[in-house]
Amino acid sequence: MRKYPPGESVCGAVYDNAPADNPFLAAMPEMLPRNEFLSAIRSTPGLPHSLPQMSPEERRQSLPMLASLFVPMHYMYAVYDQLYRAIRETYTTRTTMEEIEQINALFCNNKTVSYATQATSSSVLGVPGIGKTSTIRRALETMRQVIEHTEYMGQPFYCKQILYLRIECPSDCSVKTLALNLLSALDRAIGSDYLHQLISLRSIAASAVATQVKILCMTHHVGLLLVDEIQNAVETAQRNRQIKPLIKFLVELTNDTATAVYFVGTPTAEQLFTGQEHLKRRTRGIRLLPLKPDGTYRRFPGTAVAPPIHIPAGPLDGKAVKQTL
Repeated sequence: MRKYPPGESVCGAVYDNAPADNPFLAAMPEMLPRNEFLSAIRSTPGLPHSLPQMSPEERRQSLPMLASLFVPMHYMYAVYDQLYRAIRETYTTRTTMEEIEQINALFCNNKTVSYATQATSSSVLGVPGIGKTSTIRRALETMRQVIEHTEYMGQPFYCKQILYLRIECPSDCSVKTLALNLLSALDRAIGSDYLHQLISLRSIAASAVATQVKILCMTHHVGLLLVDEIQNAVETAQRNRQIKPLIKFLVELTNDTATAVYFVGTPTAEQLFTGQEHLKRRTRGIRLLPLKPDGTYRRFPGTAVAPPIHIPAGPLDGKAVKQTL
């Protein structure tokens, strides 16, 4: 029996054995086995019972059901595995007291405070149409997005823990737009009104918005920030020379809040990652190559077999490794 059965995105906390000062790690959902995960994300809409008696016109009206068909492939479990471990690592790297210290440092604009452990930062890049966004969305939906805490170890403990937030990289590569998108995603998750409160201020600097986002990520214990369509940072920013401010904000967000960040997009973003020395180690991850008309292509969907995954090696050896999971 699963710790958090499928249902609404918000649920009450259920604690496992964990360090006494880390209720967020104790409330984490369990990691699904491969077969259970693939079964959970599979979607096979049933055909109408009256299909043989339908006219051609009526059958064509049923074609939109094909959009809900989703046949999982084995590589999708590797994506889920990385996302789950990234969220768990976020809560492993910081305790409740460490979060309070980090929030105070952000409020005081204290740049001298340093923390020994960094959160996970990685990427999932693949050709358009390979299923990146669908896989990630379904993988995250196997976990409750928000866990509500009311009591821990016999003591009152009121807060909301957001396991993940998914946003899209703005086409204008603006730090302020990205920060506002993040606030909007946070409001949708917990029903807050941070975005309206912030935009009601007539003039507010981008740096102030960025700081507010960092504080809220710490306040609501965000485990994973997933930035989709990261190739927008390349296609638009090459003309406006705005790549560095956007990436710098995301790197600072990871460092200051210990929140895991994952980038998702097309291989176009690879030139951005490899062109920045400080991004090479932060953006290694899964690379989904195009399917070729070989055995994998012909067996689909009879057996869910993975397409080749390209995983870049470390930044020191400069080589690439291809493997099929």
